Amino acid sequence: MLHKPVSGLAGIACLWLCASLAVAQDFHVDTQIYDLKAPGKNGKRVAVGAAESLFHAGRVYDHNRGENVMTIFEPAHERILVIDASRNLKTSIKFAEITDHLIDDRASLMSYLENAAKKGGSADTLAFYRFQLKPEFQVKFTPHEQSPTLVLTNPLVEYHVECAQARPELVKAYLDYADWAARLSFISRRQAMMPDVRIAVNDELRKRNLLPVSVTLHTHTKTPKELHFRADHKYGWQLNGLDKSTITHWDEKADSKNTKQVPWDKYLGPDSTAVSRK
Repeated sequence: MLHKPVSGLAGIACLWLCASLAVAQDFHVDTQIYDLKAPGKNGKRVAVGAAESLFHAGRVYDHNRGENVMTIFEPAHERILVIDASRNLKTSIKFAEITDHLIDDRASLMSYLENAAKKGGSADTLAFYRFQLKPEFQVKFTPHEQSPTLVLTNPLVEYHVECAQARPELVKAYLDYADWAARLSFISRRQAMMPDVRIAVNDELRKRNLLPVSVTLHTHTKTPKELHFRADHKYGWQLNGLDKSTITHWDEKADSKNTKQVPWDKYLGPDSTAVSRK
């Protein structure tokens, strides 16, 4: 499905050349997610999640493989559309609504921290939640020409990012979407860290005009449980026929009279499948 994929350190040198040949912001990102604590098979790690993101005409079509749900990022309309074909449902949420949800979530977390501190809550847990409200990292950047690396460390959370250069407009398109995907994931599932943490990583990438090729996350907490994950991204700088067919299919689903529009809160029921991205 991926056209001319570029991945790993051996392929990073090609990214700038490939991106410079692109005539539009149409590209494909294939993502594999690994639990670094999970046992592998025959000496190889097995992906615990896979997703694809299709960037086309100012939109991003994003879905987890194996699930019949598509999330469409529409910055021109300042909204995110979610279509669940298995239930023939669609919903949308405005960027402003996501922002409002996060304001409420931050206020609730601050209130929780105040009460927990008075009751003698776990210092480790409280420190982790405080960090999420205001993430601060020590940043180390190694500007290798073919394999730049970015390391963000904190006693509680660390990220190791293998990077690649690309045209500024492509970096902006990807990271802008990644920011909103992190926000959407949090308000949908409320199981991940506050989006501010991943956005802080994205901001460091923006400063250097870099795309993430491989992102490794480690948390060092007793409660909640430690996280050790890696996400590998493969970029293809064209959309192939199957990509275009996928986009057409979901556009038709979105416009179909058989796809019922429901409010965001109603869509997020016990049977919903929200998008989650590390």
